[in-house]
Amino acid sequence: QRHQFEFHGDAGTLYAENDWDKTEVVRGARAGSDAGLAPMEIPARHYGAARRDSVHNTYRDIFRKEQRMTGEWVDAILAGHAVQPDFAAGLRVQRVMDAALRSAAGGRRVTVEDGGGGIDSGGGEGETDYAMV
Repeated sequence: QRHQFEFHGDAGTLYAENDWDKTEVVRGARAGSDAGLAPMEIPARHYGAARRDSVHNTYRDIFRKEQRMTGEWVDAILAGHAVQPDFAAGLRVQRVMDAALRSAAGGRRVTVEDGGGGIDSGGGEGETDYAMV
């Protein structure tokens, strides 16, 4: 099982690849830089007490011992605490994916729908997010 992710934004680009066994790579480049993609370290705090002797053991510990991701989310719900990402964040992600599909189908730039036109990206008053594939 291999997971590959690409994130493109105003500040730069990230590429991540993980096969849950031997490969865990994150590379990135800042916008405006001519240096190209460079390997990036994942901060140790994200791993907690998880073993780092192999990719397989690291992710086994993150999911089973550290209770990262799903475990944290379920525990927070059971305890009545807020957790991130929440359902609103999931909805924002879904809207971006829907906009990407509309962009690809129409071959044009489209707004990310929020029921009122665009989603505030947090970058400033009235700023709208766009998707283009």
